[in-house]
Amino acid sequence: MLEVEVFDDVFRPDELDEIHQVRRSFPAYIPSGRKMPKGRRPPHPARPLTTQQLEFAPQLGGRADVGRYVRRLSQHMFNSTGEREALGHTSYLRGNYVIRGQPVIDGMEGFLHNDRLADLALGVYDADRVVPYAVYANVFLPGQVLHPHTDIPAFRGAELGQLPSWLLVAMHHSGLFEQWRLPVATVIGHPTSREGAGGEFSYYPQSKAAPATVTLDPPFNSVVILDADTIFHRVDQVAGETSLLPEVQRGAFLVPAGADLWQLHQQDRADSPLATFSSDELRFTISWKAYCFAGEAAQRRWAEHTDDLAIDDVIPTLTELLRDRGVLAGSDDGLDEGELAAVIIDELIPFPPPGT
Repeated sequence: MLEVEVFDDVFRPDELDEIHQVRRSFPAYIPSGRKMPKGRRPPHPARPLTTQQLEFAPQLGGRADVGRYVRRLSQHMFNSTGEREALGHTSYLRGNYVIRGQPVIDGMEGFLHNDRLADLALGVYDADRVVPYAVYANVFLPGQVLHPHTDIPAFRGAELGQLPSWLLVAMHHSGLFEQWRLPVATVIGHPTSREGAGGEFSYYPQSKAAPATVTLDPPFNSVVILDADTIFHRVDQVAGETSLLPEVQRGAFLVPAGADLWQLHQQDRADSPLATFSSDELRFTISWKAYCFAGEAAQRRWAEHTDDLAIDDVIPTLTELLRDRGVLAGSDDGLDEGELAAVIIDELIPFPPPGT
């Protein structure tokens, strides 16, 4: 299989109807990384994790790696144009439909266990079984973008909720923890028609013979499938603009308003909408993620925790790599946790150069 592939005409009409029903019934779409407003929180499923936990540099945000990169991009933009990126430009909205294999809203069971998606996922790796575990929607307002990044990977014994997100990303890109990595296939569905409306999907091929970036404009009822934990990708700017992006940055959220309309609300003034959008103005995608296993033994190691990564070894292993590269002279060069985290991010996560 190629690094990224597009498949057309994936969902039956009844499956598309199910997706749109869930889309309109979800209580609120919130800026990624924020909490659901009170009174709109769907039931949260149990999160069965092993007891291992590692708190490191808690003052950093979950995607501190992306934050540092966006600041570099903003500085590059300022140096090139004299302007900085608008506040809220990248604060796209998220709705989590399935968490750790458990739907949080009715109507997702068929999508979660869709045989067509499972068959496509098997092609990403040399695998013969898949375990779907997450479904979520991303919604972009006019003028928003998603800058280059990779998704949050998982390892046996070290998943989201046990280690900071940025650290999991650095672990994967370091290449030092591959024997524990859980291969994840990501399928991004496009259940709405947006031809010529911006928001194209771009990715950065790993092959040296390939161009620096490839841009796709997936048609209605298509899916994009890839190893999103490894391949850097982005969403180009959605057509149109709104002056309300700073409000999204501050926590404004989107709710269905009937007749295929959507309203943007402030956290502290939920009864007074800031704006109303039609579905055609928004970029909506639905992502499906599954662990991929090559054989029953691999799946059992994960399920039974018989060969989990010892998370207390993660930071020492990464700092040893940095010493081998000459980045650190001593055990940590006297850096505090936040400073060491910044070095790990900058040295180990190979974000594309600004401007590419």
